[in-house]
Parts: sequence; C-alpha cells; structure tokens
Amino acid sequence: MATMQDLIEKNHRYWKSRFEALDDATFRDAGKHIDDIRDSFEYACRQIDKEIEQFYSQYADEHGITLADAQTYLRSNERKEFQADVREYIKMATSNDDGHFSDLLDSLSTRVRITRLEALRAKAAMYINDAYGKESKELQGACKDALTSNYLRTAYEIQNGVGKYEAFQQIDKKSIERILQKPWTPDNKTFKYRAWTNKEQLIHTLSQTFTRGFISGIDSKEMTKAVKDRFGVAEYAAARLVNTEAAYFASEGSRQSYQALGVTKYQILATLDDRTCDICADLDGQIFNMSDYEVGLTAPPFHPNCRTTTVPYIDDPVLTAGEERAARDPDTGKTVLVDGSLTYNQWKEQFVTDDDEEDEEE
Repeated sequence: MATMQDLIEKNHRYWKSRFEALDDATFRDAGKHIDDIRDSFEYACRQIDKEIEQFYSQYADEHGITLADAQTYLRSNERKEFQADVREYIKMATSNDDGHFSDLLDSLSTRVRITRLEALRAKAAMYINDAYGKESKELQGACKDALTSNYLRTAYEIQNGVGKYEAFQQIDKKSIERILQKPWTPDNKTFKYRAWTNKEQLIHTLSQTFTRGFISGIDSKEMTKAVKDRFGVAEYAAARLVNTEAAYFASEGSRQSYQALGVTKYQILATLDDRTCDICADLDGQIFNMSDYEVGLTAPPFHPNCRTTTVPYIDDPVLTAGEERAARDPDTGKTVLVDGSLTYNQWKEQFVTDDDEEDEEE
C-alpha cells in the first residue's frame, strides 16, 4: 500500500516530467524560428561575399586595394547603376522599421558623388537590413507561439493532473499584443529594440571591417572570412535573443494560466546538467507564492539562454491520471464524468473557448 510519502513523490515526478516535456517543446519550437533566421543570415553573408569579390575584381591591381583606392569616387555610369539599385531596394524593401536607414538610402540615391567604399557599405547594409527584417518576423512568431502554447498547455496539464476538467478561455488577440509589446527586462527594452540594436551593430562592425581591411591591404579571401566571422557572432546573438525571449513568454504564458486556474504556489524546475549555472542550480526545487512572482529573481528566465522553468505546486499529492475524472460541461455547466485522461487536442476541442472567434461571428 502506498504511503503518503510515496504519493507526494509520485506527485512531484508527475509535475516534473510533464513540465520538462512542455519546456522541451518550447525550445524545439524556438529552434525552428532560429533555423529560419540562420538561413536568412547565411544568405545575406553569401551575397555580401559576392559584392566583395566583385569589388576586388573591379578595383584591385597587383598590390590589392588601398584605402585611398576604396575612397575613390564612383564613375558616372557606376554611380547611376548603384543609385538605380538603391531606388529599387527602397521600393521593394521587406523591412522599413528603421527610418534612419531609409533616410540614408534616400540620400545615397540622389547624391552626385559617392565613393566606392560608401557603395560597398550600403550594399552590405541592405542585405543585413533584409536579414534582420526576417529575424524580427521570426522573433515575433517565436514569442507569440511560446506565450499562447504554454498558456493553454499549462492549463491542460494542471486540469489533467488534478483530475478535473472545466471550460478554459484562450487569451484574446488584444491581450496577446499587449503582452508582447510590454518590456520585461530591467533596462526596459523590447525584443524588437534588441533586434534593431543588433542590426545596427553588425552594420557598423562590417563598415569597420571593410575600412581596416583596406588599410591592412588584405585580399578578398581574408576580407570574406572576416565578414563570415562577424556574421557568426551575429547569428549567435540572434539565437540567444530568440531563446531568451521565448523562455520569458513561455514563462509568462504559464503564469497567466496559473492565475486563471487559481494556483497559489509554484516551484522552480531547472535543467540540471554540466551547463546549469549556479543561480539556477541553487533555485531548483524552491517553492514561491504567486504573489512573489518576479522574472529574474523568483521566476525564469534568470539570465540569457536560461532553460529553467516552473511547475505548479499542488498541495494534494493524489493524482488520478488515467482514471475516471470529473468534467464541467462548458454548455450546461453541470459536472459529468469522463473516462481516463483526455489528450491535449480532445481537451482543447471540448473545453477551450475563444472570444476572438465569437467577436468575429458578431
């Protein structure tokens, strides 16, 4: 016969396993967005490499290209061709978030004198701008997916674990947008601002790379290698940003679900391996009141790339997963019995309501 301690340990194992799986799903989904971002960065890098090769083939002599050579003004036909490309880019640009960048391109499209180096920098900046436009879209999608998925799946796991199903309302679109736009870090910066800052940093860094390369007299292979190295750093920063922001919005989705279901306490669950930091290791297993929930102090993420999550702390140690359980019919409001555990899709179909759909019908 199972003792009370056995039941408590069973309870802990249940919540741990279910929310570890939920956390893994969050990072798998984020990984798909990161893969798409990486593809766009690698495409931009390849295109810039081609621009560099063309630059060297046009202007290098037996001694390579000096800074003075790079700062020579474009000939009339070269300038007209470059400016036509810029005007076409402005017309077709996929990302127009940065007004400063657009102003710069507008200026280049009409200037009478443009140096070779300015043209190379501008072409590189256009490819980078497109890559970060893709990043911004994927980052937004990763955050929204993490928020909405964890909100519902947390509710499902709790109802499934305690053995009682009832109607549960999805987050409406306006609330989702409000949550996504609200800064959560101490410096009060949104994920969109961080992506924009990273873009500006890469444009500036490549501009310096070109200048220093011409000063040093490096050849095209060395120059393209330097560019690839810079893109490697940028890709890592983008992946870290996606993982960190997805972790926060997943945590926020769970928090909103806890509150909706009346959970009063939660427990920290860290991923314990050789990569676990001391902060997360020390917090693992600690229990907090929902009133003390504060990201970075008592709730994850505690740092960039944080893999720690939370689980609801349910006092009742008795789990009835797999047995007959109670369910409140969302149409009649009456309590009925259902056989065994519902799958997530069954639960979502029967018990989740969506105000947005109702609004559209009206």
